[in-house]
Amino acid sequence: MANMTADHYERLFEAPVVIRPHPYVDAPPVQWKNAAEPIPMVTYPEIVNILRSRKKEKCLDIHGLSPFILDKIPHNYWHLLVQLYNYSFTEGYILKKLE
Repeated sequence: MANMTADHYERLFEAPVVIRPHPYVDAPPVQWKNAAEPIPMVTYPEIVNILRSRKKEKCLDIHGLSPFILDKIPHNYWHLLVQLYNYSFTEGYILKKLE
């Protein structure tokens, strides 16, 4: 009898299981105004300006890239990288290293 009473009160006072959905779960999908517009092409001067504006830290970002290492790439190679960026933007192709 004491065991039945103990079991009853243990079930009565145990922590409830509450499932709270994420606030964005029930949100409608986002409709972007410019979804049909293509991404503008990147130019070589834009890339060089962005490289100059970055702090030359040795720590890595979330993609495993370091501004310090990127600054060591000779600028004549950035013409090739500009073509790669533009191809990626137009085709929607992302390199495995940048995912």
